[in-house]
Amino acid sequence: MRPTLRRIAREIAAYLASQGLERTDFALVGAWNERTGRISLILGTTRKFDDSRWYSDILDRLRASFTEAGDPYATWHVGLVIRSIEDEDQLYSNFRVNDDEEDVTETLETTIDAAWAERKPPAAAASDPD
Repeated sequence: MRPTLRRIAREIAAYLASQGLERTDFALVGAWNERTGRISLILGTTRKFDDSRWYSDILDRLRASFTEAGDPYATWHVGLVIRSIEDEDQLYSNFRVNDDEEDVTETLETTIDAAWAERKPPAAAASDPD
């Protein structure tokens, strides 16, 4: 399941970067139900967004990515909610996982952080002329 979660997180990070967001503009939390295979995601952002376009674009991107990987059915059980938040703590503190679910937020966020680090050079290195 971890490879699936990492693929999802990388695709969401790439989409949000393409929309001009900074890493501090969003957070992603999620839960996985092993019995049903359902992955529930909540994407929170402090930026204004077109919720129907983002929802559609992100799910289309996920479908394309999993089709390329030879697993087009992986996204059948992915649920996505996009919310406006004041800060990421608001999303984390309100996120609840049911008894039959596993909290996969750490995997999602760690993967996004790594993808973001690959995409954006550190500010010190970018500004250092030597």
